[in-house]
Amino acid sequence: DLQPLTGLRKGDAMNPLANELGRQSILRKYQEDGRYYASVELVEGSKPTDTRVVYSIVEGPVVKVKAIEFVGNSGAATGRLKTQLVTKKSFLSIGGKFNPTSLELDRKAILEYYGALGYLGATVTPEVKRSSDMSHVTVVYHIVEGIQYQVAGVQIEGNKSFPTDKLQKV
Repeated sequence: DLQPLTGLRKGDAMNPLANELGRQSILRKYQEDGRYYASVELVEGSKPTDTRVVYSIVEGPVVKVKAIEFVGNSGAATGRLKTQLVTKKSFLSIGGKFNPTSLELDRKAILEYYGALGYLGATVTPEVKRSSDMSHVTVVYHIVEGIQYQVAGVQIEGNKSFPTDKLQKV
């Protein structure tokens, strides 16, 4: 299952950069599968003089999302913010595998939601808190909403093809 991720084939020319990209692909696959603490080391294949490519993998445990919290959100309800997220918490040990790459997607989705509410300068910083046994994480999104902007008025000028009242309805 991991071999195709590397893009490497027996007989190819030694390419340390391609071997490193293969290492990163393998690590990303483990993290996507919820193995947050996985590590992949390129043991052989980092030098052009190497004759083979060897990866050392420590899979680590599958990490579940125990809880998702929001700090600093007064302009948006916690329940509504949770609907914006890719990250989901586990329920009765089902689902909720933690994928660190989803944090950036979640951060962008929260910012987009706040932008639609008029909080154009909002910032979101995700934090991952590990459980003592490292089997679960709590994801905390720290939100600084800033000023909520509102439309003070609408003014239409320069229109010649359509009457102003029709454009205002649109």
